[in-house]
Amino acid sequence: MATLKFENASFPPAFKFVGGSFAFMDELPDAGGTFPAPGPIHPAKSNMFIQTDQGTHVHIGFKVTGWASLIMNGTWKAQVFLEKQGKSEVTTAPFVGTTAHNPGFPLPKSVNINVNIPALSEGLYRVSLMITFETNAGVKLPFAASTDIGLLTVYKAS
Repeated sequence: MATLKFENASFPPAFKFVGGSFAFMDELPDAGGTFPAPGPIHPAKSNMFIQTDQGTHVHIGFKVTGWASLIMNGTWKAQVFLEKQGKSEVTTAPFVGTTAHNPGFPLPKSVNINVNIPALSEGLYRVSLMITFETNAGVKLPFAASTDIGLLTVYKAS
């Protein structure tokens, strides 16, 4: 499980990230074949080994507090980047998940985002994550988070 690193350049103590944060992958059941994926399967945390016929999720969670979080209205956006390692190195387009941040109580506010990733081709992938915030008026605020989730091994088992 990865811990997020946060940037909150302009607003403390009006807005701040509090408590623990997390980002982890889990595995969906595979689509069949002679050798079914051994798991652990959703909702358990992945061991970062999946088969080519399995999809995955990235689950992200953190908490925010402060008077500014009571009046903010916008969207948290999580982008998961996968970079294939080795000779055929490729970077996929980011996989994106969003969740609304609505004004009002309670404080602290829990933010949870899920990002779906479809089945991938065989290889070793570096998995990283970036989170940003944009108001409903289209203003990007100086709140950001990132983490390196780790290496994901994707293999084919007939």
